[in-house]
Amino acid sequence: MAHRDEQQFLRGHSAHEPGELLERWRAVASAGDLSFEPFARAGEHELFALRSRAAHAGARRIYLSAGVHGDEPGAVLGLLHWAEEHISEMGRYDLLLFPLFNPWGIANNVRHDERGRDLNRMFHSRAHPFPAWRRRLGRRCFDLALCLHEDFDARGCYIYELGSAGIAEDLLAVARPHIAPDPRLEIDDMEAKSGVIRRESLEREDFPLEGLPESVWLYFERCEVSLTLETPSEFSLFERVRAHSAMIHAALSTTG
Repeated sequence: MAHRDEQQFLRGHSAHEPGELLERWRAVASAGDLSFEPFARAGEHELFALRSRAAHAGARRIYLSAGVHGDEPGAVLGLLHWAEEHISEMGRYDLLLFPLFNPWGIANNVRHDERGRDLNRMFHSRAHPFPAWRRRLGRRCFDLALCLHEDFDARGCYIYELGSAGIAEDLLAVARPHIAPDPRLEIDDMEAKSGVIRRESLEREDFPLEGLPESVWLYFERCEVSLTLETPSEFSLFERVRAHSAMIHAALSTTG
């Protein structure tokens, strides 16, 4: 996505056009030597994953997703912007991407799917609408998971960090030229400091048995470090996209 300024970007963005987004991801897969793998359908829309074809031994295992909530276009375009701008670097990592998880919601600019379900409260359940997502994961584990989201109530960027990496502050620092960290002391009923949320306890019993978000399920089941990256949905779409892209790049660079 080679937009040189905000005006050009806003004329050309396609955040709510799943068909166009799919074709751009096909181009990323081809240029970045990633496999493009359709794995399910949601109505008329195709769900797909991208996977590294031949990651080198010891490559960091990275999980990336966006579009679980269809009314969060900055996350969807942020992941795509990062991918298109860093294709030459993709071979450094063992990647698995789910960049358009809720295409019906994206097409209709709504949080939920076509049956009114919040997909990000169902990852604990084998009744999740896309069991093929679990099959795509197989027994695979990851060093780092990044789940991209946006928040209507946010006053800046914030990160929910699970694991001991301690990199959230660094990621918010690279996002700051675009959007400053959220200054709130409490976010979603959790203590926050300069845009970072870290729980004191990360025991499984401290989380609800039902309604697990993607990032929490990944942390307990498949991943050493899981980050939810949030941008404020009421801010400039151009800057939200750039903030997400910058945080992804910094996260992957920081973790090798």
